[in-house]
Amino acid sequence: ALQDVGSSADAGIYWGRWTSAPSDSDHRNSPNPARTTHVMYSTHITSAQDLAALKTAASGANANPQVVNATYNYVGGTSPTRSDGAVGTVNSMTVKANFSSQMITGYDVNLQFGKNGGAQVWDAHLDPTKASSATFANFTATGPPTAGGTTGIGLAGTCTNCTNGTAINGTARGLFTGNDARGLMTNFELKNGSGGAVVNGAGALKR
Repeated sequence: ALQDVGSSADAGIYWGRWTSAPSDSDHRNSPNPARTTHVMYSTHITSAQDLAALKTAASGANANPQVVNATYNYVGGTSPTRSDGAVGTVNSMTVKANFSSQMITGYDVNLQFGKNGGAQVWDAHLDPTKASSATFANFTATGPPTAGGTTGIGLAGTCTNCTNGTAINGTARGLFTGNDARGLMTNFELKNGSGGAVVNGAGALKR
């Protein structure tokens, strides 16, 4: 079944979430018994040439401040899912990028599963210990590392009411969209320590 279908015309991004009923063997063997796949795509990915032009626009005495320190705000996306099948909500999401240094300088996502006092709140940010590796190259490289991709940029944070301690960590990747990188689509994975719950999601943002 395809759920959470949506799009942002301004960002040029479309999204959805594929779900299917798991079998008994899936419950026993899969870390994600919900068998959920978050899908996000665009017909206009920002090209390497456009990124190079933005780097030029962000450099020098007359640099455009909107691309020196660009802020992308959440406009929509799929509902985050937890490895036990729970479906949550995105409370907030912001990504910051510097086109002069070609670095992701901020990544903040706040998610919630459940309501009231027993709700789980996952609050993740760009991991400061891994900030030096948050390059555009690492963020936008697609595919597994064995095929020339990367694991993305590092995230870290805390979880309220998680069962495996409060610490969470994870990774995020993304692609810019439009000639001027007006949009950004990104996916993330967060884990509550070794053996704890895993959360996945995808978001569309616009600057």
